[in-house]
Amino acid sequence: MRFALAALALALPLSLALPAVAAGPGAPGPAPVSPALQPVADQGITGVWTGFYYYGDRPGVPFTLYIEERGGKISGESSEPATFGDGSSNFLTARIKGSRNGNRFTFTKTYDGRGGVRHAVRYTAQIARDGMNMRGNWETGTTLGTFEAQREEP
Repeated sequence: MRFALAALALALPLSLALPAVAAGPGAPGPAPVSPALQPVADQGITGVWTGFYYYGDRPGVPFTLYIEERGGKISGESSEPATFGDGSSNFLTARIKGSRNGNRFTFTKTYDGRGGVRHAVRYTAQIARDGMNMRGNWETGTTLGTFEAQREEP
């Protein structure tokens, strides 16, 4: 539901989202833009994100991303229940590394061996203008899927 609302908000004309500004000599300058309307480029994406990734006809797999952004470069970690692997761990963990350019976010998640899992997954996402949601695709070279995540409130 949040993604549907975010998509609707992105589709609204900018004139509906911003307050009217008086024009003419001596008129006050434009009103400050609410943080919710700032482009994600101004907010960054550092924080904790939770979501689901999907593939095939299986139920979504929950995950958590711990993201640190510095100058458009992304690093961090991910954690998820072990829904595959050798069964030696209840959770799988990975390092993430990537970049953000405006509202486009790309990263590689590399599993660290926990639970017998060692491979990389490439992700590409579009971040909602409010900087609170993202959705996109992932692929391993042989397997493809989608994902969605939302930022935890600060």
